[in-house]
Amino acid sequence: MSAFVMRSCFKLQSCWPRQAPTMEPANMDMDLKLLCMQGRLIEAVEFISNLDVDAPPLHTDTCALLLETCIRSRASDQAHQIYYYMVTKEMKPSLFLNTRLIDMHAKMGNIDKALDVFHRMKTRDVIVWNALIAGCARHEVPLLALELFSRMKKDGILPDESTFVALLIACGRLGNLEEARQMHGYMIMCGVHQDLPINNTLIDIYGKCESIIDAYGVFVHMSSQNVISWTAMIAAYAKHGYGEEAIALFDDMKSSGIHPDEVTFLMIINACATVGDFGQGVKTHLLLIDSGISLNIVLQNALIDMYSKCGSMENAFQVFSSILNKDHISWTTLIAGYAKQGKLEKALTLCDSMCKAGINPNHVTFMSILNACAALRALDEGKEIHSMICKIGISSNIVMECNLIDMYSKCGCIESARCIFDQMDMRDSVAWNALITGYIQHGHLEMALCLFQQMRLEGVNSDEGTFVNVLNICAGLTTLDKGKQLHVSIDRTPCRSALFVSSALVDMYCKCGDILGARELFDHTLPNKCVVIWTAMITGYAQHGLHMEAFQFIKKMLSEGVKLNDLSFQKVLSACSYAGLVEEACFIFMYMSQVYGIKPHIEHYTCLVDLLGRTCRLEEAGYIINEMNCEETPEVWMALLGACRLNGHVELAESAANCILKFMPYNSSAFLLLRDIYATAELLSYQENG
Repeated sequence: MSAFVMRSCFKLQSCWPRQAPTMEPANMDMDLKLLCMQGRLIEAVEFISNLDVDAPPLHTDTCALLLETCIRSRASDQAHQIYYYMVTKEMKPSLFLNTRLIDMHAKMGNIDKALDVFHRMKTRDVIVWNALIAGCARHEVPLLALELFSRMKKDGILPDESTFVALLIACGRLGNLEEARQMHGYMIMCGVHQDLPINNTLIDIYGKCESIIDAYGVFVHMSSQNVISWTAMIAAYAKHGYGEEAIALFDDMKSSGIHPDEVTFLMIINACATVGDFGQGVKTHLLLIDSGISLNIVLQNALIDMYSKCGSMENAFQVFSSILNKDHISWTTLIAGYAKQGKLEKALTLCDSMCKAGINPNHVTFMSILNACAALRALDEGKEIHSMICKIGISSNIVMECNLIDMYSKCGCIESARCIFDQMDMRDSVAWNALITGYIQHGHLEMALCLFQQMRLEGVNSDEGTFVNVLNICAGLTTLDKGKQLHVSIDRTPCRSALFVSSALVDMYCKCGDILGARELFDHTLPNKCVVIWTAMITGYAQHGLHMEAFQFIKKMLSEGVKLNDLSFQKVLSACSYAGLVEEACFIFMYMSQVYGIKPHIEHYTCLVDLLGRTCRLEEAGYIINEMNCEETPEVWMALLGACRLNGHVELAESAANCILKFMPYNSSAFLLLRDIYATAELLSYQENG
């Protein structure tokens, strides 16, 4: 039977929809194979699906050829039709074909179809199990992959290297460190732990599970390492904020004679962006060019991001200009860089150029500019962006609306923020929080509290941000009763163990005058006491004039090994300053630099200078400023000038004022303070001589 006649048969199917033309089985087999070889797979499968139920079965070899062709072409639906035809006719696809069919379905994410074939099989070898486990691991059902492994062991099938690679991928998708460690231990028992691909996968998975120590342990104990091993370890460092360690490892890699590949360069560029290492970033860029690796758009976009985060917009723009086919990420990354540098005019110009290039900015593009407008209180630029958003037609995006509310709130236009909020079709907790925060920032605490009550009436679930906001309102209004009611509500939610909610609760009790309630909460309720909560309690004691209790609490915190950072030291110094604890503050300052090795920032110096000045120890305050070895510190000099006003120290006040005016020549506060100091000195002189 010719191919022409076959095509004619298909044209007649509209008259006999479920009945194929009558032909000899041998001829059908031959013509179906011919269709298959001609690449007319769909026609062949449709013909088989329209065969009469009573029609004699096709030859097993014909079905096997069709099934293999479907699998090779990744024609999932057609493959399943052929498979079911074989099942219906009681033909048994070979183990090889079944395995190929499962593998195809699994790789395409058709896990249900893969499981259907799998469950119909009478015998299964390790390759069949591997195909299904790997598919589950890669397609959002990693728990099923682990469950299948348990069943595989019960069936007496021993895993091989491919099984473990798939299972480790499943652990990585789950982020389950303990499961990954157990799997690692099982691999050691099976004697496959020295396999290079498995070790590379282990490093990657431990990195994804945020265990750098485990990843490095595997890396250093490998008998040999290839570029994938080094890159996996570098990626583990880079992705979790250990940029400097990633860069150091990159240098070791080059010293070992291993040439970095495209992925290695991408990880190092990202690491340089994380730590803001411009010098290393330039070196990496030059090395990338010398390596001969093609600069694809992914690497170019990463370079734009790196240069932007290192503050070199000129280099970022040069890379951007060299890209022939710029995508959304190219434009958005450069625009975000200019916005973060406060160069809003350039960011807006680029937005306009982006539109002219035929690429409409999306919400990610605009969010970076809106965030910059909010930080810089740039209302005019914010309004211009709002206009562009409306013009493009993405103003109804809930994320965009929340960013607009935040921008208008921080720019002092709470009415505009409220207008956008009222016009929203849907309002989630982020939108409510943005407006509540806006009212708090403008001192409208009662209005913010009313908005929270309205939020609860509308059935919107409160999150950590909501509770922190409302606790801050209660603290500001010193409404202890409402604060306690909110505390009861918080205890009924998962937010009760959230760090910032716990800290806000302690702060609320302290500011509402219930220092005993705050201590009760600290001692008996809070499971995790981090430095933020300790600092809130110390600040509470200081604000209530309980100076010795504050310092005893500081000593207790240090003795229990609570790890402090530069911000927490600033808070503790501020508490000491509030309480007038001079000796204690000096001790903390020394402890920070000598024991913790934290270099004091301007805020630390300002706290200490302010405290020394208010306690009439002006010479010591001046000495500390001079020891800073940095003249460009008007904030510290302002603290000293304020102290001189209290103590009438004219000479030191003039010196402080001169330093301030050197860098801030139009600072009216400095002039006013100096005027008051002169007036006070003249009054004292008059009284002494009168």
